[in-house]
Amino acid sequence: MSADNYLLIHKKTFEVFNGCASNQNIWLVGKGKDLEDAIEIAEKYEESIGYVEYGIKFVTNLKGFELVGKEK
Repeated sequence: MSADNYLLIHKKTFEVFNGCASNQNIWLVGKGKDLEDAIEIAEKYEESIGYVEYGIKFVTNLKGFELVGKEK
């Protein structure tokens, strides 16, 4: 079974998103104080859900992505 997801870290805003690889939907997971903090948020989130199929991607803009909402 495929998880079909990845984590996205915005390098300028330090926001962390959970994304779906089948479409451009992303959900806000959290926001760090700096890049190191954002990476920690992503690592903790990955531990909590168990598996991220396509890893962590770093971007400088969200063009082409569709923000769907916030993770609970």
